[in-house]
Parts: sequence; structure tokens; C-alpha cells
Amino acid sequence: MHAWESIQKVLDFVEENLATNHSPEELSKVATLSPFYFQRLFTRLVKRPVNEYIKMRRLAKACEMLEDRSKRILDIAIEYGFSSHEHFTKTFKSAFGITPEIYRNNPIRLNQIMKPDLLLGYTMIDENVPLITDSIVLEISRKTIEAPEYYIGFSTPVSVSEQAPLGETTGIDVPGLLWDKFHKHKDSIRGLMSNSIEAAVSSFGDSKSGTFTYFVGASAMPGTVAYDDFVIWELPAAEYIVCSFEAENMTELTTSALGKSLSYLCSNWLPKHNLSTQPFSIEKYSAVSPEMCKMELWVIPVPANDKKTDNRLQWSELFDSTHEPLESQLRDYVETPLWDDFDNYLQQTYNVKPKLSYSGCSMQGGIWEGWNIKYKKSNKALCTLYPKQGYFIALVAVGIREINEAELLMPSLTDYTQNLFENTVLGHSGKSLAFDVKSTEILDDVKKLVELRLTQ
Repeated sequence: MHAWESIQKVLDFVEENLATNHSPEELSKVATLSPFYFQRLFTRLVKRPVNEYIKMRRLAKACEMLEDRSKRILDIAIEYGFSSHEHFTKTFKSAFGITPEIYRNNPIRLNQIMKPDLLLGYTMIDENVPLITDSIVLEISRKTIEAPEYYIGFSTPVSVSEQAPLGETTGIDVPGLLWDKFHKHKDSIRGLMSNSIEAAVSSFGDSKSGTFTYFVGASAMPGTVAYDDFVIWELPAAEYIVCSFEAENMTELTTSALGKSLSYLCSNWLPKHNLSTQPFSIEKYSAVSPEMCKMELWVIPVPANDKKTDNRLQWSELFDSTHEPLESQLRDYVETPLWDDFDNYLQQTYNVKPKLSYSGCSMQGGIWEGWNIKYKKSNKALCTLYPKQGYFIALVAVGIREINEAELLMPSLTDYTQNLFENTVLGHSGKSLAFDVKSTEILDDVKKLVELRLTQ
């Protein structure tokens, strides 16, 4: 049995016994692993400690029960392992920003922590060959659109740090609220096509730093124009990679199934095929009925080694050692929301502040020369960021004491990171990995290695 299968076995067991208290030591027996290794491996694969994961899954189930007004909030709290009404309220408010009473009286869409499906991180499927897991049916194919498609609906900016990744964060579900607004007005929208295919678009290309634009709408007739608060979104003619998936109901389809499929496509399938995407993805809701809930996730594939080039001055030429750049100048130079994503992640997760530093090193073609940003926690270096045109380099040290843990982590990371780790020379102090951060998949790998730095 693979290590990830042992953790999946525990995830299945926890889901079936959420109302029962089990210590990490007891769960390690379910996994047939030592308590020490079980807790480290669980945190690494599920991205949170086992006790925290159980608490978040209990909250998710409690939210469902709060819709039943015949049950007292105290009874729901006790049923799902919370010691008191006060304990439940405090935990609920910490996760979602509102109390259970407010949620019950004024139901609002909430992001929930979903049960992971670890199989998706270790399975590569061929095109047009379905993959069946315990909760979804997933298939990847290619489709070509010969003429643009048009959609009319609403859009709003969404914070990257608060909304992503789907199924792995809590709080108010902003995209879900936008869907509610759209469905409230759908019957009165002018220009809708009779097939009325609904769609949602996440776009990074036209957003301010730290946010993405989220659009929801339905297919519109060519020539339809925007009016009032409605906007038009165009799906360009192109070849697309399409990830289609099915789930048992609409709630499962738009939460857990969507999160798992998006993660599989962007973090596993595309990188393994040396592909990235243009800065948007579209969700098409093509079949929704009591018998079948199906969605398609569309992206335009781009070779991962495509490089953005221009004739701008190099970073070290723009700002020499006597001229410190402003934060806004750093952001404008790298021109990628990944920079703010990572900065927000480090500051909010580890409570660290960026420190501007200058390097006069001209080795390796001068890639290290110029102003850079360092992050430290308790005098331990987490990483250093070097601005580049259209991307940035993240330098992460893997110390000698962390090498074994890093090797265990590698199979769950992208081929890019595995090759980088393998080809980086081991020195007296460990390995210094220099990542070209040009995609969310690579950034996710960097985050995992930064986390490794602080768990040793």
C-alpha cells in the first residue's frame, strides 16, 4: 500500500465517524503507520494537521444540520464533537466570520473544507478515458471552437488569498453569492439564447494585484450588448483542454467536485504534459438534472516553456544599489498576480514581513544581481524572491535535516520541481532550489517547501 493510500483510508474512516472522537494515535493504527510518521504525512498530504482537519469537516457537516430548524444549535454542536454551545460558536465564527445563529437566520454561501481525494494526485489519465473515484467521474478531452461564444451576466473582483484554492479554505463564498445574484435576475435578462448554457469564468489577466475577476452568466446571442450592471464575456475561438466531471448533486458538483477537478487539471495533468494555460478558465454547466449533474472546465493550453520577452531594461539596470525600488515598482516589473499571491500567503500564514535587500552578485549571467525580497521567521530564512520580466525567481533552501522529508514530498510535486531537486547539487548546508515561478502549480510547490522549512 502506498503512503497516500494509508492517509486516504484514514480520511474515509474519519468521514464515516465524524461524531466520534479519535486521537491521532488511534487514527495512526487505522493507517498502519507510526503515530509520528502518520501525523507528519497527514499534514503534508492534507495540508493541515489531523485534529484541525477533523474540526473543519465537523463544521462543514454542522452547517448542513443548521438548515434543519427543528434541531437545537446545542444539540448539533454536541453531535459533532463540540463541548458546548460557546465552543461551537467560537469555532464557527473563527472559520466563517459569523455565528451559527446568524447563519441559521440568514443563510449565506460559505466555503467549506472538503474531504480530499488523494488518488487524483497520483493518477495520470489518458485523453477520453474516464477516471472514476469515490465521489466523481472525471474525463479530459480536447475541443475546438470555430467561432467565439458570448455570455451575459455579472462580474466581481475576488481576493486570491481568500478564495483559493477551492475546497481548502473557509469564509464567505463570494463567487457563490454572485451566482445567487445572477439567478435572481436571470429571467429578466435580455439577449439570452434558448439553450441558456450557464458559465463561470475566473480571469487573472485584467485584475488588480491580489485579485482575480469572477464572471457568472449564460450564453447570449451574437450582437448582445451590455446594459445596466450586466457585462458581456467572450469565449475566444481556439482549441481547448476540457475537463468534464460528474457528481451526485449540484452542491457536490460546484464545491468538492469542482475543487478536485480544477486541482487535478492544473496541478497534475497539465504540468505532466508540459502545459500551462492562458490566464483564465471557464466552467460550463451543460447538464443538471436529478439524475445527472455535469460540468466542463475549459482552458486554453500553452506550452509551459513559452517565455515572455521584451526589450525592457534588466532589473539591476533600472535600480542600482543606491536607488531602492518601491513596492509598486516591484509589482509592475514582474507583472504577475503570483507575486502578490505569494507575498500575502507568507505574511498571513507565517506572520513575516518582506525585507528589501541588494545583491551585487554577477554570477550566472547576473540573475541574482539587483534588489530582492527576503522572508525570515525566527532568524530562519524561508525564501528570497528575485524580480524578473513577467515572473520571479523564488530561492528556497532545503537544509540537511530537511532533505529526507523533501525526498518523501517530491512524488506529490510537479515534474519541474522533481527535476530541479534532482539536478541541484547537495552542499554542506543542503540544497538551494531556484524556482522560475510562472504558474500556480510551481508556486504551490514552493509553498510546500517553505512549510517544510518550518516543520523541521
